[in-house]
Amino acid sequence: MRLLVVVVCVVWTAPPVVWCQRTELELREREAGVLYREALRLAADGKYRASVARLDRLLDDYPDFTRAAAAREHAADLRAQRFPREPLSGGTKTSLVTFGTLFPTWAAVGILIIADVEESEPAGMVVLVVPAVGVATTRSYVRRVPWTEGQGSLVSLAGRWGIWQGAGAAAVADANEKASIAASIAGGAIGWLGATELVKRRDFSAGDASLINLGGMWGTWLALCGARAADVDDSDSIILTAMVAGDVGIVTMAWAAPRLDMSRARTRLINLGGVVGTLYGFGVSILRDVDDGSVAWRNVGIGSVVGLAVGAYLTRNWDREQGYFRPFAHSADSDAPVGLAARRTAPSLRVGRSEFAGRAHAEPTVPLVSARF
Repeated sequence: MRLLVVVVCVVWTAPPVVWCQRTELELREREAGVLYREALRLAADGKYRASVARLDRLLDDYPDFTRAAAAREHAADLRAQRFPREPLSGGTKTSLVTFGTLFPTWAAVGILIIADVEESEPAGMVVLVVPAVGVATTRSYVRRVPWTEGQGSLVSLAGRWGIWQGAGAAAVADANEKASIAASIAGGAIGWLGATELVKRRDFSAGDASLINLGGMWGTWLALCGARAADVDDSDSIILTAMVAGDVGIVTMAWAAPRLDMSRARTRLINLGGVVGTLYGFGVSILRDVDDGSVAWRNVGIGSVVGLAVGAYLTRNWDREQGYFRPFAHSADSDAPVGLAARRTAPSLRVGRSEFAGRAHAEPTVPLVSARF
């Protein structure tokens, strides 16, 4: 008799549990399908970053989705395209045209100095003709070249960085005035032409270019802080250290940028964190009346490093689907307005899996308060 009662109870209770489990799986499959279709729609609209964010969320939250393999392939394909391919912005075009105007003018004037031309007529012709030709030529070139925002930014950076490297190398070598001018001209030309060839073979996003720029800039600055904190008085050693550290920063960020895949907005915020940290280091030295120059430079360097680290940490969610505030969002797909809202509650059936037995179960839930922030 007892066995019969047990069998009847099992038969009576099993179908709802099975039904609830099947319903839960169907609901999860439908939710995953909605995310998958939304990701495809965003990709079709050219919003590649948002599409990949949706696909990543789909793979994380719904690993058993029937189209998980296809979603993983779509995400890999979109990442392989180095999204987003942003066209040249007005600011980057202006930077390229400015360099294409001023650098040839400087090169022409420098050539006259190197050639010991003392007549005023050649110099006057250079100043009148070269800038106009540079503007027209560079403007036309920038319009025709199929560069993205990242590629254009990198070419502009390479030209300026080449001038600095050439002039710095001449200073370390104690070169005379003519050799210094020639080195700066050669450095700028090599930087511009080398970057132009590089971007033909590889695409760079705007975030990649910004991160590479930060690597060179902060590498140079931190090397300068370190040299001054170490009481290095030899100007040649300081310049050489700054040059090498800047080059290491650029090479390191060029290797890391495609793997980090940061947006330009996030790199600028990290840079802002470094600037704030630097100012904080100056402020600490001022408040403590630091008279030792090496200690002051050490405080500034530490402030810069801490500021960059804090900026990178605080912006760790910046490039995700909903930006920095995603962890606080109640739902990625909710269109409800932000604010405090209370509403009447109703009983519901909660379907889950037991922590101990590992079996599906269903239990009624009666919430007392429902609020949305």
